[in-house]
Amino acid sequence: MTLEKQLRTTEQFWSVQGTGHLIGMPQWFIRCGGCTVKCPIRDVCDEPDSLNPTSGELVDVAVLADEALAEVGQGGWVHITGGEPCEQPDALTALGIELERRDLRVHLQTSGTLPVPIRTDWVTVSPKFHAAGLKWTWGQELVVVYDPMFITDLDVLRAYSVLTRFYDYYLCPLWVNDVASNASECFDIIKQLNSEGLRWRMTGQFHKYMGVQ
Repeated sequence: MTLEKQLRTTEQFWSVQGTGHLIGMPQWFIRCGGCTVKCPIRDVCDEPDSLNPTSGELVDVAVLADEALAEVGQGGWVHITGGEPCEQPDALTALGIELERRDLRVHLQTSGTLPVPIRTDWVTVSPKFHAAGLKWTWGQELVVVYDPMFITDLDVLRAYSVLTRFYDYYLCPLWVNDVASNASECFDIIKQLNSEGLRWRMTGQFHKYMGVQ
């Protein structure tokens, strides 16, 4: 099988993980271009430049892997995000092979709309629709961005607990003008779910609070 050796990306940069279990972890980020997911918060996506399937540029996966190695060194973390990385399965698979050859740790963030085609050290699924529609239902963590137009009742979150298998489940306030109000609502939801024995946690977008990319 011949894999596509160029991945469409919009940017690469060094930062720290902003949400979930790995919060604060230094990582080299590779942001893929293109996302066709019919997301309920698409209009307020914090990475609108990554949505267009022709945005960014095609970059050789070996070049991407070399840049990552130079930035974080062997054993360092590379975070592949988007857009939706799994919409480029052949190129993503090729990139995963190159990163593994360089002894780099792979953190993939996906909406769960498609199967994950590469070996990873960490998978974060940030779903944009209900649990029954997910194609990837297991991994290290599931992070739901709280939008009251999407999370219309707690059964939406209860279904994730029942129909998926993740080590950790997080609810994250949507980063909007009234983020404090959203955070307060998330806190109340977390309390209710935990009272039912569903072990959800609350997380935030740490990097935005700190004013970093």
